[in-house]
Amino acid sequence: MKSIKKTINITEAKFRSTEKTISIEELNKRITKSEEDFKNGRYKTTSQLLKKYK
Repeated sequence: MKSIKKTINITEAKFRSTEKTISIEELNKRITKSEEDFKNGRYKTTSQLLKKYK
């Protein structure tokens, strides 16, 4: 469950960084993609992200 929340938080951060309004449909597509990425092991851990952005 924590990893899903991390994925959602990363997606949310990406969404906020775009500084534009997107449709509900686009948001749902992004959520679906994030869930698929997580299922297929395509994600970074918090430690990996911290190393990258320090």
